[in-house]
Order: sequence, then C-alpha cells, then structure tokens
Amino acid sequence: GAMSAPPGGSLVLIGNFDGVHRGHRAVLLAGAAAARERGLAPFVLTFHPHPTVVLRGARPAPLTTIGFRVQLMCEVHPMLTVVVEPFTRELAALSPREFAGRLLVGALGARAVMVGSNFRFGQGRAGDLSMLRALGAELGFETHLHPLVGDEAGAFSSTRVRAALVEGDLVEVERLLGRPHALLGRVVAGDGRG
Repeated sequence: GAMSAPPGGSLVLIGNFDGVHRGHRAVLLAGAAAARERGLAPFVLTFHPHPTVVLRGARPAPLTTIGFRVQLMCEVHPMLTVVVEPFTRELAALSPREFAGRLLVGALGARAVMVGSNFRFGQGRAGDLSMLRALGAELGFETHLHPLVGDEAGAFSSTRVRAALVEGDLVEVERLLGRPHALLGRVVAGDGRG
C-alpha cells in the first residue's frame, strides 16, 4: 500500500482480533508496551477478508465488522496504528520468506513481530512460529508470542464469546469482552433521551 515504514522500525502485532475481547486487549497493550520499551512504532496487522474465507470459503460469522474492529483496537492504546491488509490469492501465494521480507520488513519496517501460537503464514500455510523465528533472525526482527490471558475456565477467546451468545448469556459475554455487547448490530443513534 501507500503506507511507509516508520524510520525507527516497528513492532507488528499480527492477528484477526475478532471481537476485540479481553484477551485481545491484553495482547494489544502488551505489544504497545513492548514497542515503547524498544523505541518502535506499534502496528496491528489484520487481514480482511479473513484468510479462510478466501482460501476455503467458510468460517464462523465474525463477531465484529472490520470497521468496528479497527475502531475498538484504536481505542485500546493511542500509539497503535491498525493496518488492514486485503487478503488476496496473490498474498496467499507468497512464500513464507516473501511474506516476512516484503510485508513485515519491507512494508511495515518490522524489528519485532508478535503472533499467536497457532499463527500460520505463507503459501499453503507452510510458515509457523519456528520458521518465523528463523526468518526473523535472518531478516532482523525478534519474534514474540501473544500473551494468553484468561480466567479459571481457560483463555479468553472468540469461540467462548460465540458460545455465550448462543446460550444467551449476556453477562458472560460482557465479562469476556470487558464491555457491553454491541457487536452484532450497527450502532444507531437513539432519541438522545438517555
């Protein structure tokens, strides 16, 4: 795209972050803090449409529209820049090395990259965490895992949010999201009487 990498380099958080639930917010805050410590600009890299839609034509309905998701992520920390990369067959066809070299280092100036433990990248999803670490050592970025945040029932996840929605358990939904549930509809202005 037209965006240029920051001169001092960046920390790139990669993820879908659907729902921007409490676990996601913890990741975004950890990334912003790690970036500040290193003097890097924190970027969030997210793909739209979701890669599985492009590659396999199916996935669960997203909890948040891409626009609302970007808005919620930007509200987490003022330093975060959210980059929505169009996910295309061309992007899917890049080798893991091309993905890391062109997109992460070339376009975004990555000096550090933070991903979830199940992150896959590059053609045929051939790239995994150990490959990302190896490419980072070669291309000049550190690789970190998203911190996993949860409660006694396990990690906070979009799957848990969806399950609670299906149960109609809005108290649990709100607890997992860390905010009232306003995800499924558009936000419409009320009568201003509230």
